[in-house]
Amino acid sequence: MKKVLLVLLGMLLTVVAAVAALYLSLDLIAQKGITHFGSRIMQTPVQVEMVKVEVFPAQVLLRGLEIGDPYGNPGPYAALVASLRLRVKLESLIEPKIVIEDLVISGPAFILGPSGQDRSAEALKSGLERIAGRLAAGVQRLPPGLRLQIDRLLVDRARLIVRQGPSGQKRSLDLARLQMKDLGKAGAGLTPAQVVELLRRYLESQVQATAGR
Repeated sequence: MKKVLLVLLGMLLTVVAAVAALYLSLDLIAQKGITHFGSRIMQTPVQVEMVKVEVFPAQVLLRGLEIGDPYGNPGPYAALVASLRLRVKLESLIEPKIVIEDLVISGPAFILGPSGQDRSAEALKSGLERIAGRLAAGVQRLPPGLRLQIDRLLVDRARLIVRQGPSGQKRSLDLARLQMKDLGKAGAGLTPAQVVELLRRYLESQVQATAGR
C-alpha cells in the first residue's frame, strides 16, 4: 500500500511539475506562435520582441511587434508597434463570438515607401491602401466564421512615417488618438476584415488631416 501511495504521489508531483512548466512556458510558446503563424497569415516576416501571457485575467501583452515590408521598399518594416495589450473574456473563447474586453495599441508606426516630394493625401493614401490590403488578405486566412466583439479599442501615439526621395529620408506625422467602444456588441459581431476596415478608415481620415503639413 505504501508503495502504491508513493507511486501515486510521484505521478501527482509529475503532473504538477508538467503543468507548472507549461504555465511558465506560455510566453515562449505564444511568442513562437505569433512569429510562425503571423508570418504565414501575413505572407511577410512577423517578429515580436516580448510576449507576456496571463490566464487570470485572460490577457496577452506584446512588445516590439514588427511586420515586414512585402513590397521591397527600402527598410525592412511596413509597421512597428511599441506595445499591444489584448484582454479577452475567457469563457467567450468557446462561443461563436469572441469578446475582447480591451484592445490597446500603443505607439504604432505605419511606414510608407519613397514618394519623392509628393505629400498629397492621394500619395499617402495609396501607400496605406497597400498596407491595409496586406492586412485584409491576411485575415482572410483566419478560420471562417470567426466573429469578434471589442468592448474598447484604443490606438494611442500612432505615427505615419514616409520615406522620401532616393535617400529614403524619413518624415514623421503624428496621428490623432482613436478610441471606440462596443464594436460588434449587437448581433453576431464583426469579422476580422471589418475590424481591419475600421482601422483603414481611421488611417485614411488621418492622412487627409495631415497631408501637406
